[in-house]
Amino acid sequence: SCCWIEWGYQKRNINQMRQHGITQTVLDYLMWHHFGASADLRSHDLVTVYQQYFSNEVQAKNLAKLTEQYIWRTAVEIYRDNNMEGKGDTKTLKIPILNVVGSYSPFVDETVTLNGNLNPVNTNWIKIQDAAMVLEEQPGKISQAFLLFMQGQGYCLRMRKNCNQKLI
Repeated sequence: SCCWIEWGYQKRNINQMRQHGITQTVLDYLMWHHFGASADLRSHDLVTVYQQYFSNEVQAKNLAKLTEQYIWRTAVEIYRDNNMEGKGDTKTLKIPILNVVGSYSPFVDETVTLNGNLNPVNTNWIKIQDAAMVLEEQPGKISQAFLLFMQGQGYCLRMRKNCNQKLI
């Protein structure tokens, strides 16, 4: 039912943006979408930057079109089929995946569902604490997670004389 509620909010906000621009209701939704329910607990400077950006710099009609395309998108059908024929998973991604979400993100449950549909052999799921927008709020933790992920894939990310691994 939460998906239907979000869909309803998105449809209402599309109409608001087309007819009235970025209203307070639309701004509240956009802030929730980016920062989760606790935007007031996030970095005040970052929240202010995004509020100013959405209020003053975004063309509401274009954002309405983008939002509409977002809700019309079709889901990528991936799942672990766990077949016993030795062929492996045929309906899931086969590449190494680093799945990252912030602890304050409103989409934590969606990332858990996605992660459950991926092969655990080549998938890593990380929830970054004290963040909703992980790249903006915790860039050091993301860098460290990416470094460790790449090292786990066999890449040597530090230049050393005796590194026998692949170099990037």
